Amino acid sequence: MDKDFSNSDIHRLSPNDDSIDKMKADVADWETRLYQIFEEMTFLNKYLKADIFEQNQPNLFENITKYLSKLKNLQSQKIEVTTLIERHKVELEEMMECDDLSCDAFYHKEHNLLYSELRKFLLKFDEYKLDVMKHTGDILLK
Repeated sequence: MDKDFSNSDIHRLSPNDDSIDKMKADVADWETRLYQIFEEMTFLNKYLKADIFEQNQPNLFENITKYLSKLKNLQSQKIEVTTLIERHKVELEEMMECDDLSCDAFYHKEHNLLYSELRKFLLKFDEYKLDVMKHTGDILLK
């Protein structure tokens, strides 16, 4: 699980090749990225709950509570995406039994739709991280 994906690498998670092996590789990459996000979410939760911010900041408690609430929502979304990916992984095994183009097309369409959902989630999570850093970085205790 050493792969690292940055925003500029997100296109590498795209299903470009229509082979089953390529789709399985995509799914493995997606799972790796979601594991990394799990680790990031764990860190952000600890970071936001830590006593490391200047206490004299206006609305500090409200802002931290807002960020924790958004994080909880993103964690739920991550679980949903992970569940969809796990289901898709099983479906890819069923794809091996396809013997016509319409069957293949169905699985490729599902793969692309799932990629689109994953991409939306990744972008939303990246926006969240930037927002947290932008609004908490200057109020850290010195």
